[in-house]
Amino acid sequence: MLFYDKGGTENRALHYLNNHVNCVINGNKALTALSFGPVVTHLGSTGNIIAHYVEKSFTLAGLTALTADDRVYYSNFSGSFHCGTAVERTIPDFKWWEK
Repeated sequence: MLFYDKGGTENRALHYLNNHVNCVINGNKALTALSFGPVVTHLGSTGNIIAHYVEKSFTLAGLTALTADDRVYYSNFSGSFHCGTAVERTIPDFKWWEK
């Protein structure tokens, strides 16, 4: 994991990339994190090299990558979409805390 110092009054480090392996897949679409990598010139174009790599990797797997800044929603800016998938889908009919 690569982190950078966000600076300002928040005094915390944020990640450049996220856990793309634990994305959410629906059909031929993969919902994955928005990567914040260094901007470089690579293969004739300038852009975020990590985002480019992630997009190309999903394309090679036959998937279209849909990205969003998932840091906003999970684990105090350190989680990922996968954190939102590890939940109970139905309310249990027993007192789970007594099991």
